[in-house]
Amino acid sequence: MRERELIKIDRNGTKHFRVWTCPKCGGKGKDSAWSKSGWYCFKCGGTGIFEHIEKEYTPEYLAKQAEKNRRKAEQEIADRKAAYEADPVKSYREVRFGDSGILYVVTEPNTYSIKEDLKADGAKWRPQMSRWTFTERPKKWQTVGIRFEDLYHVNEYGVVALIDKPEYQAVDEMIGKGKGE
Repeated sequence: MRERELIKIDRNGTKHFRVWTCPKCGGKGKDSAWSKSGWYCFKCGGTGIFEHIEKEYTPEYLAKQAEKNRRKAEQEIADRKAAYEADPVKSYREVRFGDSGILYVVTEPNTYSIKEDLKADGAKWRPQMSRWTFTERPKKWQTVGIRFEDLYHVNEYGVVALIDKPEYQAVDEMIGKGKGE
């Protein structure tokens, strides 16, 4: 059996090959590196044969794609900078608190055992608060809504700053008092 067969060359000069050698094990089928899982390659089932398509790009096409990706990244950065310069407080609020300006903090005291469920539902771990949070009110979890203004203020220089306490302490006090939205 042949290892590679040229299928086509497209308009960019990219060569498309049909390949039978397993890309994971290199055609060996088994290896001592997998001794804990039965020695056999899971991709090819230990046969060393796995039919797939590989593309071989021309250097010109790779350079063109790299330039395109660079321009796209520069534009995204410029857009973010423009949004921040237009209204830094709004930009900071939206990044941290979402469109509503409210952060929903999970009130469960010990969330380690349910962290995978929280992640699956879209929660994010906020190490500054030592809490899981949502930017939209979840139906499944008990939360306290905290407004941006409850934790931050804009100083005389237009800089967003924390209120006088660390975030985790302020959040714990709000949850303890049932304060928030």
